[in-house]
Amino acid sequence: MVHNLKLTLSGLKESELNYRSIFENAIEGMLQTSYDGKILNANPAMAKILGYDNVEALIKTNTHVQKIYADAADRETVLSRLRESGSIHDFELRPIPKTMRESGFP
Repeated sequence: MVHNLKLTLSGLKESELNYRSIFENAIEGMLQTSYDGKILNANPAMAKILGYDNVEALIKTNTHVQKIYADAADRETVLSRLRESGSIHDFELRPIPKTMRESGFP
């Protein structure tokens, strides 16, 4: 029983490392938020797309995901799809890069 538990835990750790590697090295920007819009996680590609040096700066600077949407209606689309199917696939976020937000982009 203990041996099986160790094998299971080892498999889970390997799976987590594999997922983390895919997430961190993807060229597509990926972002995870809470349902209420708090940014929980992002990958380095998303930080770069939005004009940040790293993920930590992106998360620290943007307390709510609404700040990065070019079109406020996109957030409602995301929430609607989540309510309907429980996940989001093939949705391209049109973000506002940091430099545009800093220059007063609406």
